[in-house]
Amino acid sequence: MDKEEIKPFELWRMIFGDAPPEYFIEVFFRGLALYLFMLFIMRWLGKRMAGELTVVEMVLMVTLGSSVAVAIQVPEGGVLLGFVVLTCAFLFERGVSTLTVKSRRFEKLTQGEADVLVKDGVLQLDKMKDTRITPQQLFAALRSEDIYQLGKVERLYIEASGDFSIYKVAGEAPAGLPIFPPGDDEMTGLQKQARKKACTDCGLTAEQDHEGPCTHCHSQNWTQAVF
Repeated sequence: MDKEEIKPFELWRMIFGDAPPEYFIEVFFRGLALYLFMLFIMRWLGKRMAGELTVVEMVLMVTLGSSVAVAIQVPEGGVLLGFVVLTCAFLFERGVSTLTVKSRRFEKLTQGEADVLVKDGVLQLDKMKDTRITPQQLFAALRSEDIYQLGKVERLYIEASGDFSIYKVAGEAPAGLPIFPPGDDEMTGLQKQARKKACTDCGLTAEQDHEGPCTHCHSQNWTQAVF
């Protein structure tokens, strides 16, 4: 449509566009054909595509969605283009999966790997910066597991998929940094206080008479450690 022919707020054009009414019947059959073909591809890609996605699988999903949308909606393009793009995406994913199984280096390059964000109750700030995870994001994940102080965490990993894996200290946990939301002093006050203090930046604990910065992150900010 030429710009001279466009009438602002033309209801028919706003709802149905410029395509003739018969084209919507064609869209139905285009969509049905591509839907069945995509269902076939998703089935052959395996159960991983129905679960948590890796980076490669997420890219594949975006590719599938964009190619199908064009093949269904654009009158000038034939539906064959959509089938070709879907088939190429399927073959590419299969190739990447095969190389991932055979090569640990290729798997690390395409899938990423797990990082340790908490070690023995202490935040690994460099890794958190690299993965762009904030302390409050970690604390929220820990609170969902009924953990309210960092001393109870032996390890916390961020997996390649972006999920957190949390391993608690076996037996009685040492004192650590309280991780209730900022400002909730009432809940923090209910926790049993330890004879130690904790760095508010990384969670490292020290004796009450310790003077100077934190030996782990060099912060000067301390608070009461709790059990």
